[in-house]
Amino acid sequence: MPPRRGAAADPERKLKDYNDFLESEEYKRLMHIQKNRKNEEHELCKLEMGMEDIIGDWSDTLNAIFKLVEGFKVPGRKSKSYEQNIFRTMIFLKVELDFIKIDGNTYEVPTSVNFDHFDCKEKFYNIIQHIEMGMDDDYIQVDTLASWKKDLVNKLKDFEKKYVKHAKTTNPILAKIHLEAMQPVVDLYNACVNLDNFHKLSRTRSFPEFRKKALTEKFVHHLTFVCQILRVYANPEKKTLDQECDIAHILELLELEGWEENQNLRYYFTPLQNAYRELVKVLRGMHKGGPLHSSYYIERNLEMTKKIMEMARQYNIVDQLAGD
Repeated sequence: MPPRRGAAADPERKLKDYNDFLESEEYKRLMHIQKNRKNEEHELCKLEMGMEDIIGDWSDTLNAIFKLVEGFKVPGRKSKSYEQNIFRTMIFLKVELDFIKIDGNTYEVPTSVNFDHFDCKEKFYNIIQHIEMGMDDDYIQVDTLASWKKDLVNKLKDFEKKYVKHAKTTNPILAKIHLEAMQPVVDLYNACVNLDNFHKLSRTRSFPEFRKKALTEKFVHHLTFVCQILRVYANPEKKTLDQECDIAHILELLELEGWEENQNLRYYFTPLQNAYRELVKVLRGMHKGGPLHSSYYIERNLEMTKKIMEMARQYNIVDQLAGD
């Protein structure tokens, strides 16, 4: 009795499905996700359940995940894309009580919100772990592909369902905490850009003195406030601002007429000017990136804190050695 046609063709069909998968757009996206997972400079490399925030660019990873949902025709899809501003509030600290303290301020985190963001993070982490398992060590083979894909589709379905709910219920609450907590940084980089733009325009145009005074006072106020936070809370390198930093005096010194022509003053003032310019450069970069790419813990904006501390160090050298 000859073998049944379907039974004989089954291994051939599996092989064809396997080869088609290796040539598919979905496979390319899986490889891209895995590449980011192994890239030490991408935050996906550091993703684990204890992670509290993301400030890097996740747009390519989230787009790849969404394209997998589309490509694998995950049932029940309602999302049109996965946006980082929604995803970010899934990566939040799971608090023990119904509140969180950020730089001395207390914010309420309801129990339902606490469970939801953690569950969302777990669903996403499950996807990443499953992709890791499949893409590492040649796990995906002709005979394992179908079951691996089925499990992946189920995990994508779980995340899709959570994403839609999270966007409507939890995200607005946690996003509000983010924005309120990081307001000192937002105020600072906005004031910095406004003052810096004024100085650049002043080279070719004249403006009333009161405008310069108002912009300078705002910048001094917001940077002084951030400095006060950095005196209390350590940055990721476990350093606090431990030197005096009179922002108004720094700006007065750098505007002192003729210091560039004085050899003695130039020796001390140039490093201070360079430190100030480096801080402005970092703050302009933060302004360009926007709140989505700034930490809501002020002291965790590492590059900003390093530039502020270096400017304070140079200021104290000027203050001690150059005199009045």
